[in-house]
Amino acid sequence: MAAILESVLSVVQLFNRIVVTGLLVTAVALAIYIVLYNWRSHIARAYAGVLLCVIGTYLGDLLTQIAQPLNSEFWLRFQWVGIAFVPAAMLGLADALLRATGDTSPLRRLAPKVALAIGALTLSLIAFTDLIANPDVALNGLPHLAPGALFYPFSLYYFASIGWSIYSVLEARRRSLTATTKRRMTYFAL
Repeated sequence: MAAILESVLSVVQLFNRIVVTGLLVTAVALAIYIVLYNWRSHIARAYAGVLLCVIGTYLGDLLTQIAQPLNSEFWLRFQWVGIAFVPAAMLGLADALLRATGDTSPLRRLAPKVALAIGALTLSLIAFTDLIANPDVALNGLPHLAPGALFYPFSLYYFASIGWSIYSVLEARRRSLTATTKRRMTYFAL
């Protein structure tokens, strides 16, 4: 029974590595495309910010799997470069989409800047303390850090900001006037 469980776990780990690599390659390709062809668009730049967060997160995940068990904690903490700034990137993208539909809001314009400051604070807490993630690296299965004392407040902030971003994208879709714009907003929403 243990042998079967071990083989299933190794198949899951291989599948995870393939998926992470595929996501990483796709995000890098999209980011390069945006930089080369669409850099003047506010929406494209905001989307490139989201992609950079994805690249940071999945690069850390892939390097954790490759380096295991050597330097696992370093790469798991490196992964937080992307995780810490996802709320700011998503709020920036949602704001850019709503501005494209003609909706402006000072609070919404301020939210990505505040989220960037929170992201920088989160990243420094990850790098220098154990308040968000403890160094207890679990090496059985997929490696991960143990949650620290501030992990759950960060999670609440993270999901609240992502929820606000999703609501804003749906609002931008609702405000769209043409069928083509509604379709593109549906892609963003998905």
